[in-house]
Amino acid sequence: MDRVCFVSSGSLSVRPQCGIAAACESYRSVTNRVSCRKQKSAVFMSYTFSSNDWKQRAVGVLSELSIIGFIAFSVAAVAAPVPAANAAALKLPPINTRDKNRCEPSSSAMGQANAARDKLLDLRECDLSGKNLQGYDISGAIMQSAKVDNADLTDIVMSKTFAEKASFKNSVFRNGVVDRVIFDKADLTGAIFENAVLSDSSFAGANLENADFTDVYIGDFAQRSMCRNPTLKGENPVTGAPTRESLGCK
Repeated sequence: MDRVCFVSSGSLSVRPQCGIAAACESYRSVTNRVSCRKQKSAVFMSYTFSSNDWKQRAVGVLSELSIIGFIAFSVAAVAAPVPAANAAALKLPPINTRDKNRCEPSSSAMGQANAARDKLLDLRECDLSGKNLQGYDISGAIMQSAKVDNADLTDIVMSKTFAEKASFKNSVFRNGVVDRVIFDKADLTGAIFENAVLSDSSFAGANLENADFTDVYIGDFAQRSMCRNPTLKGENPVTGAPTRESLGCK
């Protein structure tokens, strides 16, 4: 695919002479680890790259075709876990150990679209094992290294949650909205994601053994990436679903 269809110069755009299909293919050829989906008159693109031992995920947002025939994309950079030398880039606040109610999750009443809430939901290192969080909206929560084993997360909304190195062993995410979540290096052994929305969530280095992904909504690129995870094996002890096959991996 001729790369001239795709231009990267601070903003991302597609030349007027190129169609949507060409834009996708050109985008794949230019970037690394790309998801590009065609949807009517717009294209959704995302990519991941590594630099200086830290990772950033840039997510392009849907933009309508303009009357002159080009597509413009704004890119929001989301910092992923970084080593100490680059800790400033992550900008996570220190854990407030004086807050006695910090590990009591509260459901947001402000809507999930932008993970909006009036107070930071910091659940880092909290033990929420066995909790019933059915129907909660914890969008935008920081759950790094939290322990949420054997929890009922049915119908949960946790968009844009940062759950690196968290443990969700045998937890149930059935029918949940679990999009744009960072599950990198998390333990999801035996978790049930049946019918959940997982679009643009990251599972790099996560333990997926015995998990159930039956009927999840997930993009093709993310699915292929997860299919390469060596822990994607086994069978869920509750539903009996074979892990690899439940995600549609060959």
